[in-house]
Amino acid sequence: MSLILFAILFAGVLQGIILVVLLFRKTDNRLSNRILGWLVSVLVVHLSLVAIDVRDLFLVFPHLSRLSWLIPHCYGPLLLLLTQSIVIRGFRLQWVHLTYFLPMLVYLTLLSPYYLSGTEEKLAYLSDPVGVNRADFGIYNHLTNYFHIGFTSAALIIFYRNRKALPDFFSDPGPARLAWLKTFLWVIWSIMVFSWICFISRRYNWPWLSSLYPNNFLLAVFVVYWLSYKLLLNPYRWDQTVVPPKDEPVPAPPTLMVQEESAPVKYQKTAIPVSEIAAIKVRLLQWMVEAKPYLNPALTIDDLSAQLNVRRHHLSQVINQEFSRNFFEFVNGYRIDAFKQMALKPENSHLSIMGLAFDCGFNSKATFNQVFKKQEGITPSAFLKQARGVKTEGI
Repeated sequence: MSLILFAILFAGVLQGIILVVLLFRKTDNRLSNRILGWLVSVLVVHLSLVAIDVRDLFLVFPHLSRLSWLIPHCYGPLLLLLTQSIVIRGFRLQWVHLTYFLPMLVYLTLLSPYYLSGTEEKLAYLSDPVGVNRADFGIYNHLTNYFHIGFTSAALIIFYRNRKALPDFFSDPGPARLAWLKTFLWVIWSIMVFSWICFISRRYNWPWLSSLYPNNFLLAVFVVYWLSYKLLLNPYRWDQTVVPPKDEPVPAPPTLMVQEESAPVKYQKTAIPVSEIAAIKVRLLQWMVEAKPYLNPALTIDDLSAQLNVRRHHLSQVINQEFSRNFFEFVNGYRIDAFKQMALKPENSHLSIMGLAFDCGFNSKATFNQVFKKQEGITPSAFLKQARGVKTEGI
């Protein structure tokens, strides 16, 4: 059984190395990809140490022993930073984020006497299986489980708190919600809880459950393969640059002049003059018709504000105040109108509903159906049947 477990762990290590190379080679979302790359790198090293332990090779490489006590303390901080870098707009690494690694620093300090000890001392320790087992399931690794669960829980809280604001930034928050990240966080949380159960079962010799350790590390191999799958099949960028519609000239928007007037009370912090709102509104409507930025499925409010030479919070105020919509509803309203125009053309009758929806800027079936039904009151297929039926009767 140990040989099979070793082979599976080794396969996970190889797949993890490939995933790390892919992540560090990606040029988009550099910060998030690098954090994820370091997270997978830590997992690869940890799995390698577990594989060595499974084959009782620490006697051959004694200086690698107990590194598995320290390295896992990178999981929580990196997972928290990964979540923040994806769901928090404009996130940047700061010195304060080093505090996330304080538990690791404490463990390094406490374990440094062992790490600095000589080969003979380590071999003497490793030659006592009972003592090694007692130490492995001692207070150090017991507390580590609680750090894991705490950091992962914090990442989930940050994810759900910031996800609510996505419609104000993304025109298609279907991918922007990053369902993979939610699944990933919950999977990691579940693995951490399960690993904690396996750990205490082994520590207190609970029947049956104690035999699961270290087979619970197979779940980490599953995570590596699942991440590779999502990366290769769904390489969505959550902070894309603007790609103008093909074969359509994009006029250069003029820089709007700021007038000296006060803003409504609700938007006092934005300091946008009231007279400027009308000018931004006119330019926005003109731009939506001429440049058709909504055809870019990854359009964000940062993209649109850059095209209009308007501050993002000013543009957000205009959309919220003048159209009583958030950015998501505003842009997708144009996409729905474009879909209806294209779908009702006889020459497009052979095209599928989703094919037309994608041509109009939608990036997911779920978002398209949700927006269409909310705006029109019926499903896209029912709308087309009704519209085409009326046309047929008229003919």
